[in-house]
Amino acid sequence: MSDTALALQAGFAVAIGAYLLGCGLGTLHRLIIERRTDKIVRAIIADIERRDAGVAALINFRNAQSGQIQGE
Repeated sequence: MSDTALALQAGFAVAIGAYLLGCGLGTLHRLIIERRTDKIVRAIIADIERRDAGVAALINFRNAQSGQIQGE
């Protein structure tokens, strides 16, 4: 094989390797973003649920203070 043919094959191999590496890094980046987004969404939902529970407890406390609890 001539030196030119070997150089072309090496060039193609490098180009294909770089392309595949780019594809893999793109996929990895997308997965990292998806996981981070899921984590943020779960944290927001947990915060909303915690605040809702606090408001419900406050309402029950105020109702108990004013004698509005059922069963009394």
